[in-house]
Amino acid sequence: MNLARVMKNNLDAGRKPLHRIDHYAFLSDLECFEEGKIWSGFLHFREIDAAYPGTKFLLNIREKDNWLQSRLHHRRYAQRFIEAHNLSGIDACLAMWSADWDRHLADVRSYFSDRPDDLITFNIDDDDIDDLIAQLPDFTLDRNAWGHIGQSNPEHVARNRAALDAFVIERSDLNEV
Repeated sequence: MNLARVMKNNLDAGRKPLHRIDHYAFLSDLECFEEGKIWSGFLHFREIDAAYPGTKFLLNIREKDNWLQSRLHHRRYAQRFIEAHNLSGIDACLAMWSADWDRHLADVRSYFSDRPDDLITFNIDDDDIDDLIAQLPDFTLDRNAWGHIGQSNPEHVARNRAALDAFVIERSDLNEV
């Protein structure tokens, strides 16, 4: 099940964003590509908050450059993003991602500024998992299940970046502009 697609369809139909999936305790990876467009469910935190009062939000962060490199690790994701936004190449993509990062963090922090207990910010690279577990006492979280899966390998990122550059060069619709 693609949670982002479910959320999009629910909002489009005038339903609560998590209709039929609101029994889940945690939701993540809330993006989908549909008909050449990207839809990002995480941007709809206001709608989720309005529909589900008392919800705790977890904002995972890390150094922005690490996040950008991680996104490049998923070559097909970057290709689809470039296509969806009709970008001129990987540098334009990285610039857009960087601006999106800054805007999203500012929006989330501003929105929750008067309700700090409803937002938990966790740096996935630097913060101690035990601190996060302590902030979520209503959940049974196993610190031994914590880890980093799919960590970006610099060589893999470099190969993907080269492949993305070649992908953009081959797109005649972008080269004609």
